[in-house]
This record gives sequence, structure tokens and C-alpha cells, in this order.
Amino acid sequence: VLVDLTVAIAVGVTLASLLFMARMAEAVEVDRSGRRDAELDAEDLDQRDDLPPGVEVFRIAGPFFFGVAGELLDTLRRVGQSPRVIILRMRLVPLLDASGAQALEEFVEQARLAGARVIVSGVQPQPRAMLGRIGLGEAAGRIAYAADYAGAQALAIDLAGAK
Repeated sequence: VLVDLTVAIAVGVTLASLLFMARMAEAVEVDRSGRRDAELDAEDLDQRDDLPPGVEVFRIAGPFFFGVAGELLDTLRRVGQSPRVIILRMRLVPLLDASGAQALEEFVEQARLAGARVIVSGVQPQPRAMLGRIGLGEAAGRIAYAADYAGAQALAIDLAGAK
């Protein structure tokens, strides 16, 4: 404010934007541990129990912004040996922005190069529409869609057995 009101407003908006981005990146969780959490429903408690070898499952919770993109790719790298099928549980993702969609597209491409198929389950309307816009919709056939996690498990068993 000492220099100019215009500069003060610009600095304030920039700082608020950076703080918002940092908080959104912290609010999103990519989980593959299968750890027990009393707040999660029954399907989360045993998400890994019925999976055949070669199938990995990741649960994403919260808005999928650019900050999560790197975390998702790092999680895939940490898995070690590439799985044949990867299930992304997205029922707790209410929002997917363009940078998150681009990161998801990169994730799908890396999985394809490693010989893995990607299944997304429980995708809400906004993320589904965004995926359709970038060429990851159901019609494109690059990823498989399942209405819920049980459907994704059945599809994963079929795909893992087919390879």
C-alpha cells in the first residue's frame, strides 16, 4: 500500500492464488497402501483383498489439480515392477482441472508403455466430461470405465487373465 494500491492488489491476489494452490495440493490424497481407516466405507477396507497378482489399485480423494499430478506419477514409479492392470478409484474426486487431466493422460500413457491397462471406477460427471474432452472418454477406448469398484475388480480380473 505504501507504493501503489494497484501493486498491493496484484501482490495480494498472487499470494492468495499461491496459497490456494498449495492447500489444494495438500487436500488430495493418492493412496495405495490399503490401510484401515474407520472413516472409509467397507469397500475401502478390503480394496486389495480380492485382487489377483499384477493388479494395483489407487484411491484418489479430493479435487484433482496440478499439484496431485506429480504425486500420481511418483506413485506409479514407486510401485516397482509394472502391474498389468491399474485401477484408479475416483469416486471421491469431485473436480478435475485441465492440468490434472493432462497429468492423468500422461499417467495413462506411461502405463500403456509399461504394458498396463488402466481402469477408472466411480468417475463423477465433471471429471468424466473433462476426460472425454482430452480423448480419454469411454468412446476412445484408451482406458476402461467401471461404474463402481466391484465392477472395476471384475474387469481387472478379466484383463489380468487375458494377458
